[in-house]
Amino acid sequence: MADPPGSGKTWSALGMLHNDKQFLKRCLIVAPSYVLFQWKEAIESIKKYNKINWKIHYIRSIKQFNNTLFSSDKILFLLISPSIMIKLKKTIKYFKFTHAIYDESHMYTRKRTQGWKALNEFARKISKRNLLITANPI
Repeated sequence: MADPPGSGKTWSALGMLHNDKQFLKRCLIVAPSYVLFQWKEAIESIKKYNKINWKIHYIRSIKQFNNTLFSSDKILFLLISPSIMIKLKKTIKYFKFTHAIYDESHMYTRKRTQGWKALNEFARKISKRNLLITANPI
């Protein structure tokens, strides 16, 4: 999805998740820290309005990830930054996500970078439904 800034990409992605027949069991959202808070607020507002029992883990460090229990969460949003995605590349492949969203995906276009390699590996191994979002042309 490559729409201009302010056109509702976050809300469109959440709408897509909601309308998917295999609706949301576990969703990974990878975005820069300054965008993750926007995702968290959007998810929480939908959760509150619709009274849905979603669990949101907004992971800001590897230590926080290691101290988080995921097994009891039936419906889960895991929000991480690209730098944490790179550090978790070996660990997170054991998690199975129904969906993965990569916001600001123009950051992953250079094939020789660690971010591109991590995203490519994530997209193939941890989720069958991947959505890349950007406001910049790729």
